[in-house]
Amino acid sequence: MIFLASNKFLRYANLSDFDGHTTAIPVVNATAITGIDYDPQEEYIYWADRKAAIISKAKLNGTDETILISDVRPVSLALDVESQMIYWTDINNTIRRSKMNGSNEETLIGSILKNPDSIVLDTPNGQMYWTETTPRIQRANLNGTDIKELVTSTGTPLVMALNPLKGRMYWADGGNSHIVSSDMDGQNSHKMFMKDLDPVAMALYGNYIYLMNEYHEAKIIRFDISSSNGDSETVIKLPTWPFYGITSGTTTEGKDVVLLSEKRGIREIDVDRDGDLGRMIDLVSNIETTGVVFHSKDDRIYFMNRNNGDIMTVFRNNSGKSR
Repeated sequence: MIFLASNKFLRYANLSDFDGHTTAIPVVNATAITGIDYDPQEEYIYWADRKAAIISKAKLNGTDETILISDVRPVSLALDVESQMIYWTDINNTIRRSKMNGSNEETLIGSILKNPDSIVLDTPNGQMYWTETTPRIQRANLNGTDIKELVTSTGTPLVMALNPLKGRMYWADGGNSHIVSSDMDGQNSHKMFMKDLDPVAMALYGNYIYLMNEYHEAKIIRFDISSSNGDSETVIKLPTWPFYGITSGTTTEGKDVVLLSEKRGIREIDVDRDGDLGRMIDLVSNIETTGVVFHSKDDRIYFMNRNNGDIMTVFRNNSGKSR
């Protein structure tokens, strides 16, 4: 699955056979979400909210929402599910971690950092990687020791992703309109030019990198990591910015879909492999929604009405709408 965040709203999509839909997650304690990660074992999504100064978690349907850590200024976060740890970069130029229940909070790296941004983990090898707006990419052991500078850049490597199995890391250099691939030490790099690159978030799934891009219009694009020239396709065109939520699931007919909540309602995104990418189908109209969750077993959608705070539900065929 892929998870999307925009200010107050969370969404997700199923990428195993990405023909489809995004679903919103109706959470309450969200004002400026800057980082998200997912625990597939317990099926919780975790997010960092820099404005509210908290790290929280919730089920994908928005239930059991819990504030885990307060009085922090998180920028990005990453989970080590096996060791039950949360790692995050902080606006106060630190990298910190805690247990996934919020206990045993500690600072791992402090004064040497310069505006740390995206953080990703290589848990099999016990290491973490992060970007800085200096700009550079650094690496350290998960306990904060053995810090190494891997990449210095003339651009701004704000977002990155790892493929430890293939020994490659990827980052988006928005300043120079490049997606860059290198080995895990930052060597043997390869640049793929991408026009109009303004990256917000990056995720790696299978042979594709999925990139949230803000240049002129908000959209999610993907490209094959084996491509030498950065050939890409738009997977989702976002009708408004900021959008309010995104999620995905498989319908009762076996169709993979993405649901998007936005100012005009809830829309189903049909990502057709035959080329009709980003086609939008209105499901709920004339309601300003802030989040959406899709229950695949009965094709039911749950969402929040932004105007009055009601949590509502409707079937995917637009019947049975209720609070």
